[in-house]
Amino acid sequence: MESYSQNLYLMFRKSFLLFILLLFFTHLYSEEIKGIWVIRWDIDRPLKVFKLMDDIKRYDINTLFVQVYARCEAMYNSEIAPRSTELLDSPFNYDPLDLILKLAHRDGYKVHAWINLYYAWSHAPFPLSGQHIINKHPEWIIGDSEGVNLKTYSVEEIKAMGLEGYFLEPGNPAVRKYLRKIVREIIENYDVDGIHMDYCRYPQRDFGYDIPARVTFMRENYIDPLKIKDRSKIREELGDEAFFDLQKRWDVWRREQVTLTLKEIYNDVKKGKPGIQVSVAVIGDNNHASGDLFQDWVLWARTGYVDFVVPMLYSSNINWIERKTRNIVTLIGKDKLAVGLGAYLQDYANLLQEIIKVEGMETKGYLLFSYGGMVEKGYFD
Repeated sequence: MESYSQNLYLMFRKSFLLFILLLFFTHLYSEEIKGIWVIRWDIDRPLKVFKLMDDIKRYDINTLFVQVYARCEAMYNSEIAPRSTELLDSPFNYDPLDLILKLAHRDGYKVHAWINLYYAWSHAPFPLSGQHIINKHPEWIIGDSEGVNLKTYSVEEIKAMGLEGYFLEPGNPAVRKYLRKIVREIIENYDVDGIHMDYCRYPQRDFGYDIPARVTFMRENYIDPLKIKDRSKIREELGDEAFFDLQKRWDVWRREQVTLTLKEIYNDVKKGKPGIQVSVAVIGDNNHASGDLFQDWVLWARTGYVDFVVPMLYSSNINWIERKTRNIVTLIGKDKLAVGLGAYLQDYANLLQEIIKVEGMETKGYLLFSYGGMVEKGYFD
């Protein structure tokens, strides 16, 4: 009887130890992301980076999402993109990404390189560098619904159209090739823990009618998308059913161009460094994102084209955050979701309640937007 009890005890002890080990390794390999977005102008001087590293120690943060490629300029030593104009007054040999990686990894933080994909420029004047894409390849800029290249518009006209700025054309194969080169350059030269993409979408629904995209679409579908816009003529010649089929085909094609870019970047990263995480910041309303901006992030999450998505749910309304998060969980599950929270909109007490709600749903984690906004809000005073 005593021997039986001892054996039972040993079996229980081994099972318990195994359970603890499983919990440990599960936590180790699926650590919750407690991230913060760091915008480029908050790292344009070495002293700012040192302050950043001191400030974040006050909060429960483990991952930095650092903007290293924005407006087609680099916040790192690049042989492809021009040096960021944010660094004009910085030491000529200053490499923000390199410094952050050294300090963050020393202190146990992870660093994801945040990249603005299609967003090319935002204000006047245009960049002076002849190597900047907007100067070197103006034909890569997206076209409006009349087929006019946005480069021909002034910044004031762009803003009046409700656009953030000038966008690259997702349907141009040369653009896709260029963006892949940017990502490969980063992962080959820097020990980043992740690649985090932003502006992985069209600017609005009625864009994408530039010549390179139209030519590519015509090769595959034998019709100029500009002609599809002439509804009355298409309906008269081909009928309603044909018109709606062509319009759907054009929408699907644009959606596929964004997805193809993301898929190829994901494959490049996993082939080069499988341990690097790939994520995308996305519009929180999936219907608007997919239907109007051709950002099909539900598909990306479901098919494994990303490791996780980050819907930008910026609000101080806790109930709204909870409701939106639950809805997204029903679409893509918990493991592919990290929630973007607008820390700049609220005080810490309210933000903490949002974090508690998100953590209670056992998602992959959360990201706070943004470090600079939190500084202005007095989080680090």
